[in-house]
Amino acid sequence: LAQLELSLGNYKEAREWAWKALDIYSKIPGGDSGSIEATLIIGIIERERGQLEQAERFIKQSRDISQANKLGLGRHAQALSEIYFLKGDPENGIRFMLQAVEEAEKTNIKPQIINAYMRLGDGYQRMGDKGKANFYYRKAMTFQKEMAGDTLGFGPSLDLRVGDARKVYEHYATSGSTIGLASVSLRLGEQYFEKGILDSARFMYE
Repeated sequence: LAQLELSLGNYKEAREWAWKALDIYSKIPGGDSGSIEATLIIGIIERERGQLEQAERFIKQSRDISQANKLGLGRHAQALSEIYFLKGDPENGIRFMLQAVEEAEKTNIKPQIINAYMRLGDGYQRMGDKGKANFYYRKAMTFQKEMAGDTLGFGPSLDLRVGDARKVYEHYATSGSTIGLASVSLRLGEQYFEKGILDSARFMYE
């Protein structure tokens, strides 16, 4: 329920459910895996609320429990990376995102690897290094093509990142995803604006 409310942007409700979950798991013998998850969610909620210091504290707390149990740290590294980018510290943002990629590669779980490469590409994109950004986007796309079908929905996200926005627009226009269609319309508007095609840019922005 906490994850659901978080995905809907209902942070108050998400916090309440996450704290209830943490309280339950903290009283269960062997409940560390649940505590790891609940604490991580609390950290992510605080990050989304702009409470970056609190977010970092909870995420590191979750990471420490995970490390003590010899469990994966990829999601923690990714969450910390986002915090440092928000703090205006891209160097540490990239450092933690590289850790997330390393953790994902250790597990050899392709969806995690694809997501980690995409996020690392996003990190370099924020720093203005389009060459490295495209390098990691292409690596993500290579893994995506190795997987049967597009059941996880990475395809449109990757196409949008590597510049094939028109293809993504057509995908979302027929899939019924209004959020996806809004995002790619904004991206197409930016592309038209950069090219000086102002009427098309205005149409896509609207």
